[in-house]
Amino acid sequence: MDYSHFSILLLLLSLALLVTEVFIPSGGVLGVLTVVALLGSIYCAYEAWWGTSPTAWWIYVASVVFLIPSVLVGAFAAFPHTPFGKRVLLEAPTPEEIQPYAKEREELAGLVGKRGESLTPHAPGGMVIVNGRRYHSETRGLMLDPKQEIEVVSVSGNRLVVRLADSPAPPSQEIEDETPEIADGSPEDTQDEIGDDASRDRRPDGSSIDFDLPETS
Repeated sequence: MDYSHFSILLLLLSLALLVTEVFIPSGGVLGVLTVVALLGSIYCAYEAWWGTSPTAWWIYVASVVFLIPSVLVGAFAAFPHTPFGKRVLLEAPTPEEIQPYAKEREELAGLVGKRGESLTPHAPGGMVIVNGRRYHSETRGLMLDPKQEIEVVSVSGNRLVVRLADSPAPPSQEIEDETPEIADGSPEDTQDEIGDDASRDRRPDGSSIDFDLPETS
């Protein structure tokens, strides 16, 4: 075997190692072997064709430039369809898989406003019976005992959100006005009372009463 045969064999080996690296991750070991095989192929092709047949050399170079990306893209395209690729990559759910879940959601949404009975204690999750069927349910932090009448208020995922059927709505808290009120008095009446007090503090001749004490020597 001469250099031309070795160059072709090493090129095929490098492509095989490249595909294997895509399907079986080796931590870079197969990648290093791929590079070594490719460099060996290039060296053998140079020794075989560079001095004797430049046309064959450039055909080889063009083949390498075309084959490596093509094989790499093809390997990545085929990887998701392999058994190992299906285990590694998460596939989008098919319409056949989505349809049963959509029907279940629609059925649960139709139970909003219905009444039933708690089957198990809720702390806060449990099970209830609505229309003769069992459903997984939960409350919004409320503890329920078995055999209590419940009402479905909403749907959370694949669970019914329930509450006590006779539980009243939380009372609204009114803020009391702490401002003191003036009993039986308007602003005009208050001004009149102040004027009456001032008139009582005056002498008959109209002068105001002076409470200053006389100075003593």
